[in-house]
Amino acid sequence: MAMVVGGVADTPKSLTIHDKTKLLREYESSCYQITWFMLRNEEQAMVAAQQILLQLYENEAWFCMEDAARQAEVKQAALLYSLESKKKESQKKESQKRALASGGSHQPINK
Repeated sequence: MAMVVGGVADTPKSLTIHDKTKLLREYESSCYQITWFMLRNEEQAMVAAQQILLQLYENEAWFCMEDAARQAEVKQAALLYSLESKKKESQKKESQKRALASGGSHQPINK
């Protein structure tokens, strides 16, 4: 078992793919719940959660954190990713509205 020193767990440096996946699965549900709450779209929330978990998989420091710190990182990443997604979607809709208003492309606006 890992020892905790100053808020960071001292874990073996060579976690296997199985070990990382098992640990990430413990946070998968909360990550999805946050992204779904923010995005209110199942498909977008699933994509967001997958991307966040993939980013965390690459972050070796995350695996050395205590549970509460890992959960805080998941929450922050899910909120930031969701906000960025909403911002991009809003900008896309605004761009489409401007194009229609200026007589440009007549593409339907996705709602």
